[in-house]
Amino acid sequence: MTLKIINPYKHIIFPFNHFPKLNDFYLLLKPKFIETKELFNKDSNLYIEIGFGKGDFLINFAKNNKDKTIIGIERSQSLVKEVSKKLVLNKIDNVKLIEGLAEFVFYFYIPHNSVELLIINFPDPYPKKAHINRRLLNKKFFKLIYPKLTNNALIYIATDCDKYRDYIIQELKTLNIYKIEKFILGFYDENYQTKYLKKWLKLNKKIYSFIISKKV
Repeated sequence: MTLKIINPYKHIIFPFNHFPKLNDFYLLLKPKFIETKELFNKDSNLYIEIGFGKGDFLINFAKNNKDKTIIGIERSQSLVKEVSKKLVLNKIDNVKLIEGLAEFVFYFYIPHNSVELLIINFPDPYPKKAHINRRLLNKKFFKLIYPKLTNNALIYIATDCDKYRDYIIQELKTLNIYKIEKFILGFYDENYQTKYLKKWLKLNKKIYSFIISKKV
């Protein structure tokens, strides 16, 4: 009997975090866009989750959307490896993982007009005033991802921080290239759970969700 050896990291397409600390140096590089047909054996729009953590949401979302081509982006190498193993154990084949900072990954790897759904659950709010410039969801990031989205794309965002909620609204208003389709008090989809959602619900913290579309 021949034992079949399965690579536990087969879902990781770029296993190195090229820029552990973000600066604008990556803008000098020529993008190397991924080929969805090569990765998933079919041409299809992308569904992307940024900051998938331990993969609770990502894995359940993939199970419920087996016809979708899904990419998870996470800056922690250990979490990328952990979730890759979970994908193998759950026999999920429609997900690929990229380790890296979201800004760099979108600039360097994600093709234009390819993302149909972008999911960002509980990004770090950096509540201290001195750290606001570290927030992911700012004008610069929203401008960066705009050409990557399809015309009918949606962005789902969830946060537990009211200051971050207000900051996101203000950044979007300043840009005027997106429309807030829905603002929800609570998580946007009760069928899914995340590590932080479970934690915040136990603490009776308020959750704020956005569903955002692209103005064309």
